[in-house]
Amino acid sequence: MTYADYARALNAGANAAPTPEWRVVMKYYAALHATNSRLYAEGAAPLTHAQHENRLLADVALTQFFPEYLELKQLSRDARYRPQIHPMTNAQVERAERLARVLLEACGL
Repeated sequence: MTYADYARALNAGANAAPTPEWRVVMKYYAALHATNSRLYAEGAAPLTHAQHENRLLADVALTQFFPEYLELKQLSRDARYRPQIHPMTNAQVERAERLARVLLEACGL
């Protein structure tokens, strides 16, 4: 599978996630793989999250979506590491879905 394939599969599969938190996490990883697919196509192969974010900032087309990426990343961290805010609200899940949609579209997916 390519990164674009992973992005599409995670994005589609998120709707069947067993909890709202996993839905948010899957949306984040869909966006991560979508942006990786674009960055890898350009010859930039980030190996860590920090390198990935630096490449996003350097990419002319994707840098404008960096705030959305960071917000989705934070929602995913909240879903994974902050059980005191579980269950996540419908508004948080819907926000994650909108952010993922923006990022996937920015990557041509």
